[in-house]
Amino acid sequence: MKYLLIMLAFISINISQAKSEVPVKLPNQLALKYSLINSAEYHVYKKEYTQALNELNKIAYTRPYYAAYLAKLKCYVGLNRKDEIEQIIKEMIINFGVYYNHILNDLKLAKFSLTCPKISINEDSCYLLFFAKNLNHKRDLFDVEHLFLNDLLFRNQLSAINGKSFKENFVLAKQYDSAIVTPFILSLIKKHNFPDSYDIGEYSTSLLYFMLRHNDVAKTILDSALISGKIPPIEYAMLTDYLHNHKYNPEKGVMEFHQNFGTLVSTASDDTWYIQTPDDYEHVDERRNAIGLPPLWQTALINGHKLPEEYIKWLKKNKIFFEK
Repeated sequence: MKYLLIMLAFISINISQAKSEVPVKLPNQLALKYSLINSAEYHVYKKEYTQALNELNKIAYTRPYYAAYLAKLKCYVGLNRKDEIEQIIKEMIINFGVYYNHILNDLKLAKFSLTCPKISINEDSCYLLFFAKNLNHKRDLFDVEHLFLNDLLFRNQLSAINGKSFKENFVLAKQYDSAIVTPFILSLIKKHNFPDSYDIGEYSTSLLYFMLRHNDVAKTILDSALISGKIPPIEYAMLTDYLHNHKYNPEKGVMEFHQNFGTLVSTASDDTWYIQTPDDYEHVDERRNAIGLPPLWQTALINGHKLPEEYIKWLKKNKIFFEK
């Protein structure tokens, strides 16, 4: 009986803690910014570039934001406004340290079908201005790239030595991360209050996100970065689903995934991409909206991914507008 009472008390404490946990909530101004960008991206997909620009021009920025610049660039390309195209590319290099080829690659990854024209600006001069802006943090840019390349080399060597022994490779890789990678990432996070592309450049930030996918960074750190606007909603969602919504099964030697935001995709036999069914898919769009993401159907539409059938049936049942 005494043991039962102790167990009931323990359960009661856990329930009360779960109820008292405050979900992540974006500041109103930040939520509005992401809502306008999401609306603009939908207009861009429909080739309504003037409407997209109108949405983007409503945003009040406290600091440059890469995704908004990329969205504006799409609009100017769609409208064939060459002077604005050159000006915004110049600003992107100065603010985020990205060269023109990197920007073109991002347009391709974003499924943007129009061709960006050749530019006549001096990319190196623009990059030097970016470098001068980040002079105090220039070492961070190089250290992130250096650590990423070493990290990649180490994992490739593990695979070469142990083959496909996932369990053994996983254990060794985690030891390497704990000793070298995670301490560096945590120090970088502390130094910049979570670095974004304006702090260390878009390229270095993309490498950092890659390394974050296999390092034990507390969800509270990601939550704080999201609320402060230092991490984009899509990166927050992917990192949360990848880092904190799965568990390693030591007996099977595999990862068992769960997802809150619908970020996990797979390929079908016909090489088409489809989104894996999110947990509690009836509320996935509520969770996505809370962190600044558009509905799952909009992301799938723009990226050319197939939606889960269960999610489609639920949308139709509840007469919720969507395109696919």
